[in-house]
Amino acid sequence: MTEEQIAAELDNALQALERLALDCSTGTLTGTFVKESLEKVRDHLLEVLPNRSPATAYIKQASLWPNTVWSDSYGYVSPQSCDPINVWIKTTRKALDAVSPGFTRPELGARDAYFSPGERFEALRHVLGILRRASVSVRMVNRYMDEIDLDFAESVDDKITVQLLTEFPVKAFPHLYHAMQSRRGTVEARKGTGFHGRYVAIDGREAWILDASLKDIAEKGTSIHRVPDPDLQKTLDDIEAWWVGASPI
Repeated sequence: MTEEQIAAELDNALQALERLALDCSTGTLTGTFVKESLEKVRDHLLEVLPNRSPATAYIKQASLWPNTVWSDSYGYVSPQSCDPINVWIKTTRKALDAVSPGFTRPELGARDAYFSPGERFEALRHVLGILRRASVSVRMVNRYMDEIDLDFAESVDDKITVQLLTEFPVKAFPHLYHAMQSRRGTVEARKGTGFHGRYVAIDGREAWILDASLKDIAEKGTSIHRVPDPDLQKTLDDIEAWWVGASPI
């Protein structure tokens, strides 16, 4: 296989794992399904990757991580028990970087997009593509933040600063955020006011507007668009002011 083909196989596996993680976060998957899905990804990658490549070494390393996840008495996986999937996502991304440093999916996260009702996976993938454009910092602004915002913060490389700004942290957000921060010092959440929409700022050089929160994205028609140059600096300045005036959670 060529380098491009190997990168494509790894990216396909990464997309499958990302979709599995999103589904797992809803609490609708069984432990058996998650285990079998991870084994399917593992077996396919070990079959198609060159035996002694750095990418294969990463996949073999991930194979040492137990694929069994904790399930409740009905066999379903709690959203807090999806760690094996996240391990596979991070490891597969490392394998992809080893094969093709700086690999980005064509068209993903680089353009405005509209998603019809029901295209939730496609919309969330697009948001992931935007976050992966960052090399220094990410700021996510949303009046109502919950666990899924932390899931997306977790998807950003550990070396990148992630700042989460909300007015109403809901459900278990504060508790999970502090647990996350204890092992990842590059994430910070604050509580503030002054904003109504949902924004993502990348490296202080570009800003995006989302029609809906991540938890509701594509339940109805949803647009994601980049703030154009005439309004960009004003938007970034406002996001900075909201952040500076906010209080730590």
